[in-house]
Amino acid sequence: MTVLDRRLPEGFEELERFVDRWAGESVEARVAAREESAMDDIREFYDAMLARANDAAALIESHNLHDLPDPVANLCKMLLGLAHAASAVEFIGAPRVRMAPYPTGVRVLRGPQPFG
Repeated sequence: MTVLDRRLPEGFEELERFVDRWAGESVEARVAAREESAMDDIREFYDAMLARANDAAALIESHNLHDLPDPVANLCKMLLGLAHAASAVEFIGAPRVRMAPYPTGVRVLRGPQPFG
């Protein structure tokens, strides 16, 4: 992979395989990633991302949040995706809340910026 092909910062290459699903542009995209994934896939992402979460947070914090280079922005969105994966792994035990309608019909009109 060349530097131009890289979608994550140098040193985070092992997480590249998760970018398409977990680096959603919005809260709704990250919720959908969780709700539409198999539990084994969620767990795989959760374990890999959790192992690098402190390193990711440190790198993100070294930049201006509203002016992140694209690879760092993708890493930030994946860190936000980790929170959604964690809810499935740590609390729900499934991709979706049991006994709740799917899709929920709940729309987040404005989430945290810049990746709400």
